[in-house]
Amino acid sequence: MLLEEDPFAPEIMAVPLPKGFKQPMIESYDGVTNPLDHLQTFVDMMRVVCSTRCIARGKGKPAIGLMQVIQQKEKTLQDYLARFSRATLGIKDLQMSAEVTAIMNGTQN
Repeated sequence: MLLEEDPFAPEIMAVPLPKGFKQPMIESYDGVTNPLDHLQTFVDMMRVVCSTRCIARGKGKPAIGLMQVIQQKEKTLQDYLARFSRATLGIKDLQMSAEVTAIMNGTQN
């Protein structure tokens, strides 16, 4: 037997969904088949989604992008270094040699 009302408390149902939320494409439980099979389908789907996001998140930005951070005309060296520092934040395992090369490139133009 399927419930006609929401299975969650009103306080839970009142919380807005996050921006960009996409509901998983999984069929509603029909009440006839094994409920554990239905739950396992959901768990498997969430594992795929989570592992994909973890892999994508772990990559970070490539260090080569620092070569595009250059000191702009009529801007101080301090302004440039502040922008450069912000650009390095998303780069995982940044090598000192790559950082020095990018700074030299960015200040010579």
